[in-house]
Order: sequence, then C-alpha cells, then structure tokens
Amino acid sequence: MKKFALSAIAAAALFGGAAHAYTVGTFSNGLVVPNVIHNGSDETTAVGLINRSATAVGVYWTFFNQNSGHEMDGCFVMTAN
Repeated sequence: MKKFALSAIAAAALFGGAAHAYTVGTFSNGLVVPNVIHNGSDETTAVGLINRSATAVGVYWTFFNQNSGHEMDGCFVMTAN
C-alpha cells in the first residue's frame, strides 16, 4: 500500500503541474545547408529545390553567420510541379 501511495504522489507531481504551451507554427519539412559563406553580393551559393506538388509552395529561408547570428531572411514562391 505504501508503494502505491508513493507512486500516486509521484504521478501527480509529474502530470499535475504540466503547462500547455501555445503552438506558434506547425511541423513542416526543412533543409539545412551547412558551410555556406556569404562574402558579399557578388558571390552566390546555389541550392536546388524541386516542388513536386500540384500547388505553389512558399519557401522561407534564413541565413546565420558562423556565430549563429541572424544575418538575413526572406521568402519566395515555387510554382507547381
């Protein structure tokens, strides 16, 4: 009986005070392109993406420097197929 009471108290402590966070976004596929260096507007890095769905898809991108500092971001729309 003592073990049952202790396990009930432990379960109440674990699950009783759980917070429910608001979900800002939903899951979607993402790609990470490592070792990309941006040295100015005269140099580019190309990444190939193919939209195989029947609808247009928005692509959101972001660039971080070697110290994980946010540099820039943007969005473009890929046409269907």
